[in-house]
Amino acid sequence: MPHKKTLTSGATPQEVARDLAPLVTFQEAGMAWADVETLLHERLLPHLMHYGSPTFQSMFNAFPEEGARRGAEMALAYNQGVTNWQVSPGGAMLEELCGRALCRLFGLAATADATFMYSGTYANQEAIYLALHRFAEQQGVDLARHGVAAFPHPERLRLLVSKDAHFSVKQAMRMLGLGEQCLQLLPVDSNRRVDV
Repeated sequence: MPHKKTLTSGATPQEVARDLAPLVTFQEAGMAWADVETLLHERLLPHLMHYGSPTFQSMFNAFPEEGARRGAEMALAYNQGVTNWQVSPGGAMLEELCGRALCRLFGLAATADATFMYSGTYANQEAIYLALHRFAEQQGVDLARHGVAAFPHPERLRLLVSKDAHFSVKQAMRMLGLGEQCLQLLPVDSNRRVDV
């Protein structure tokens, strides 16, 4: 019977920590690259998920398709920041053009804008930040200057989310100075839907 590649090593957290410890044992003289590669192959790779396995199902971590692989190679080769024109004219413009194209594709107004986030955690933080600023504008509050204390009743601010909301929503509330008391968790039904 042919050996089936497992999804992951199945090791306990303690076993993984023990295997990875040599990777963070820093030395004054450093290490030969061949030795680093050996450590990576023997100690790290066995504990990584095999996204190409038919037993792995995820909405976010798919096995890299050819276009994504080539994009990653280009990103590594050129190491471009896309934060502004001065850092990378091509990268910054491509992001802007892609954002506009997606806005058109989704039928949004010509004034709509878009940006790309490197993770759902950061995207959740940004969404809450933008919602807070939109609400502040509607209330005539200069949030940048006065903060949430400038709202008429800041203790009444609430963000309604499913009780199954991603943990990053709670982190975002803390980072934005709103605190967890402003987070209202809503129950879900058997299909994980919020009953409004």
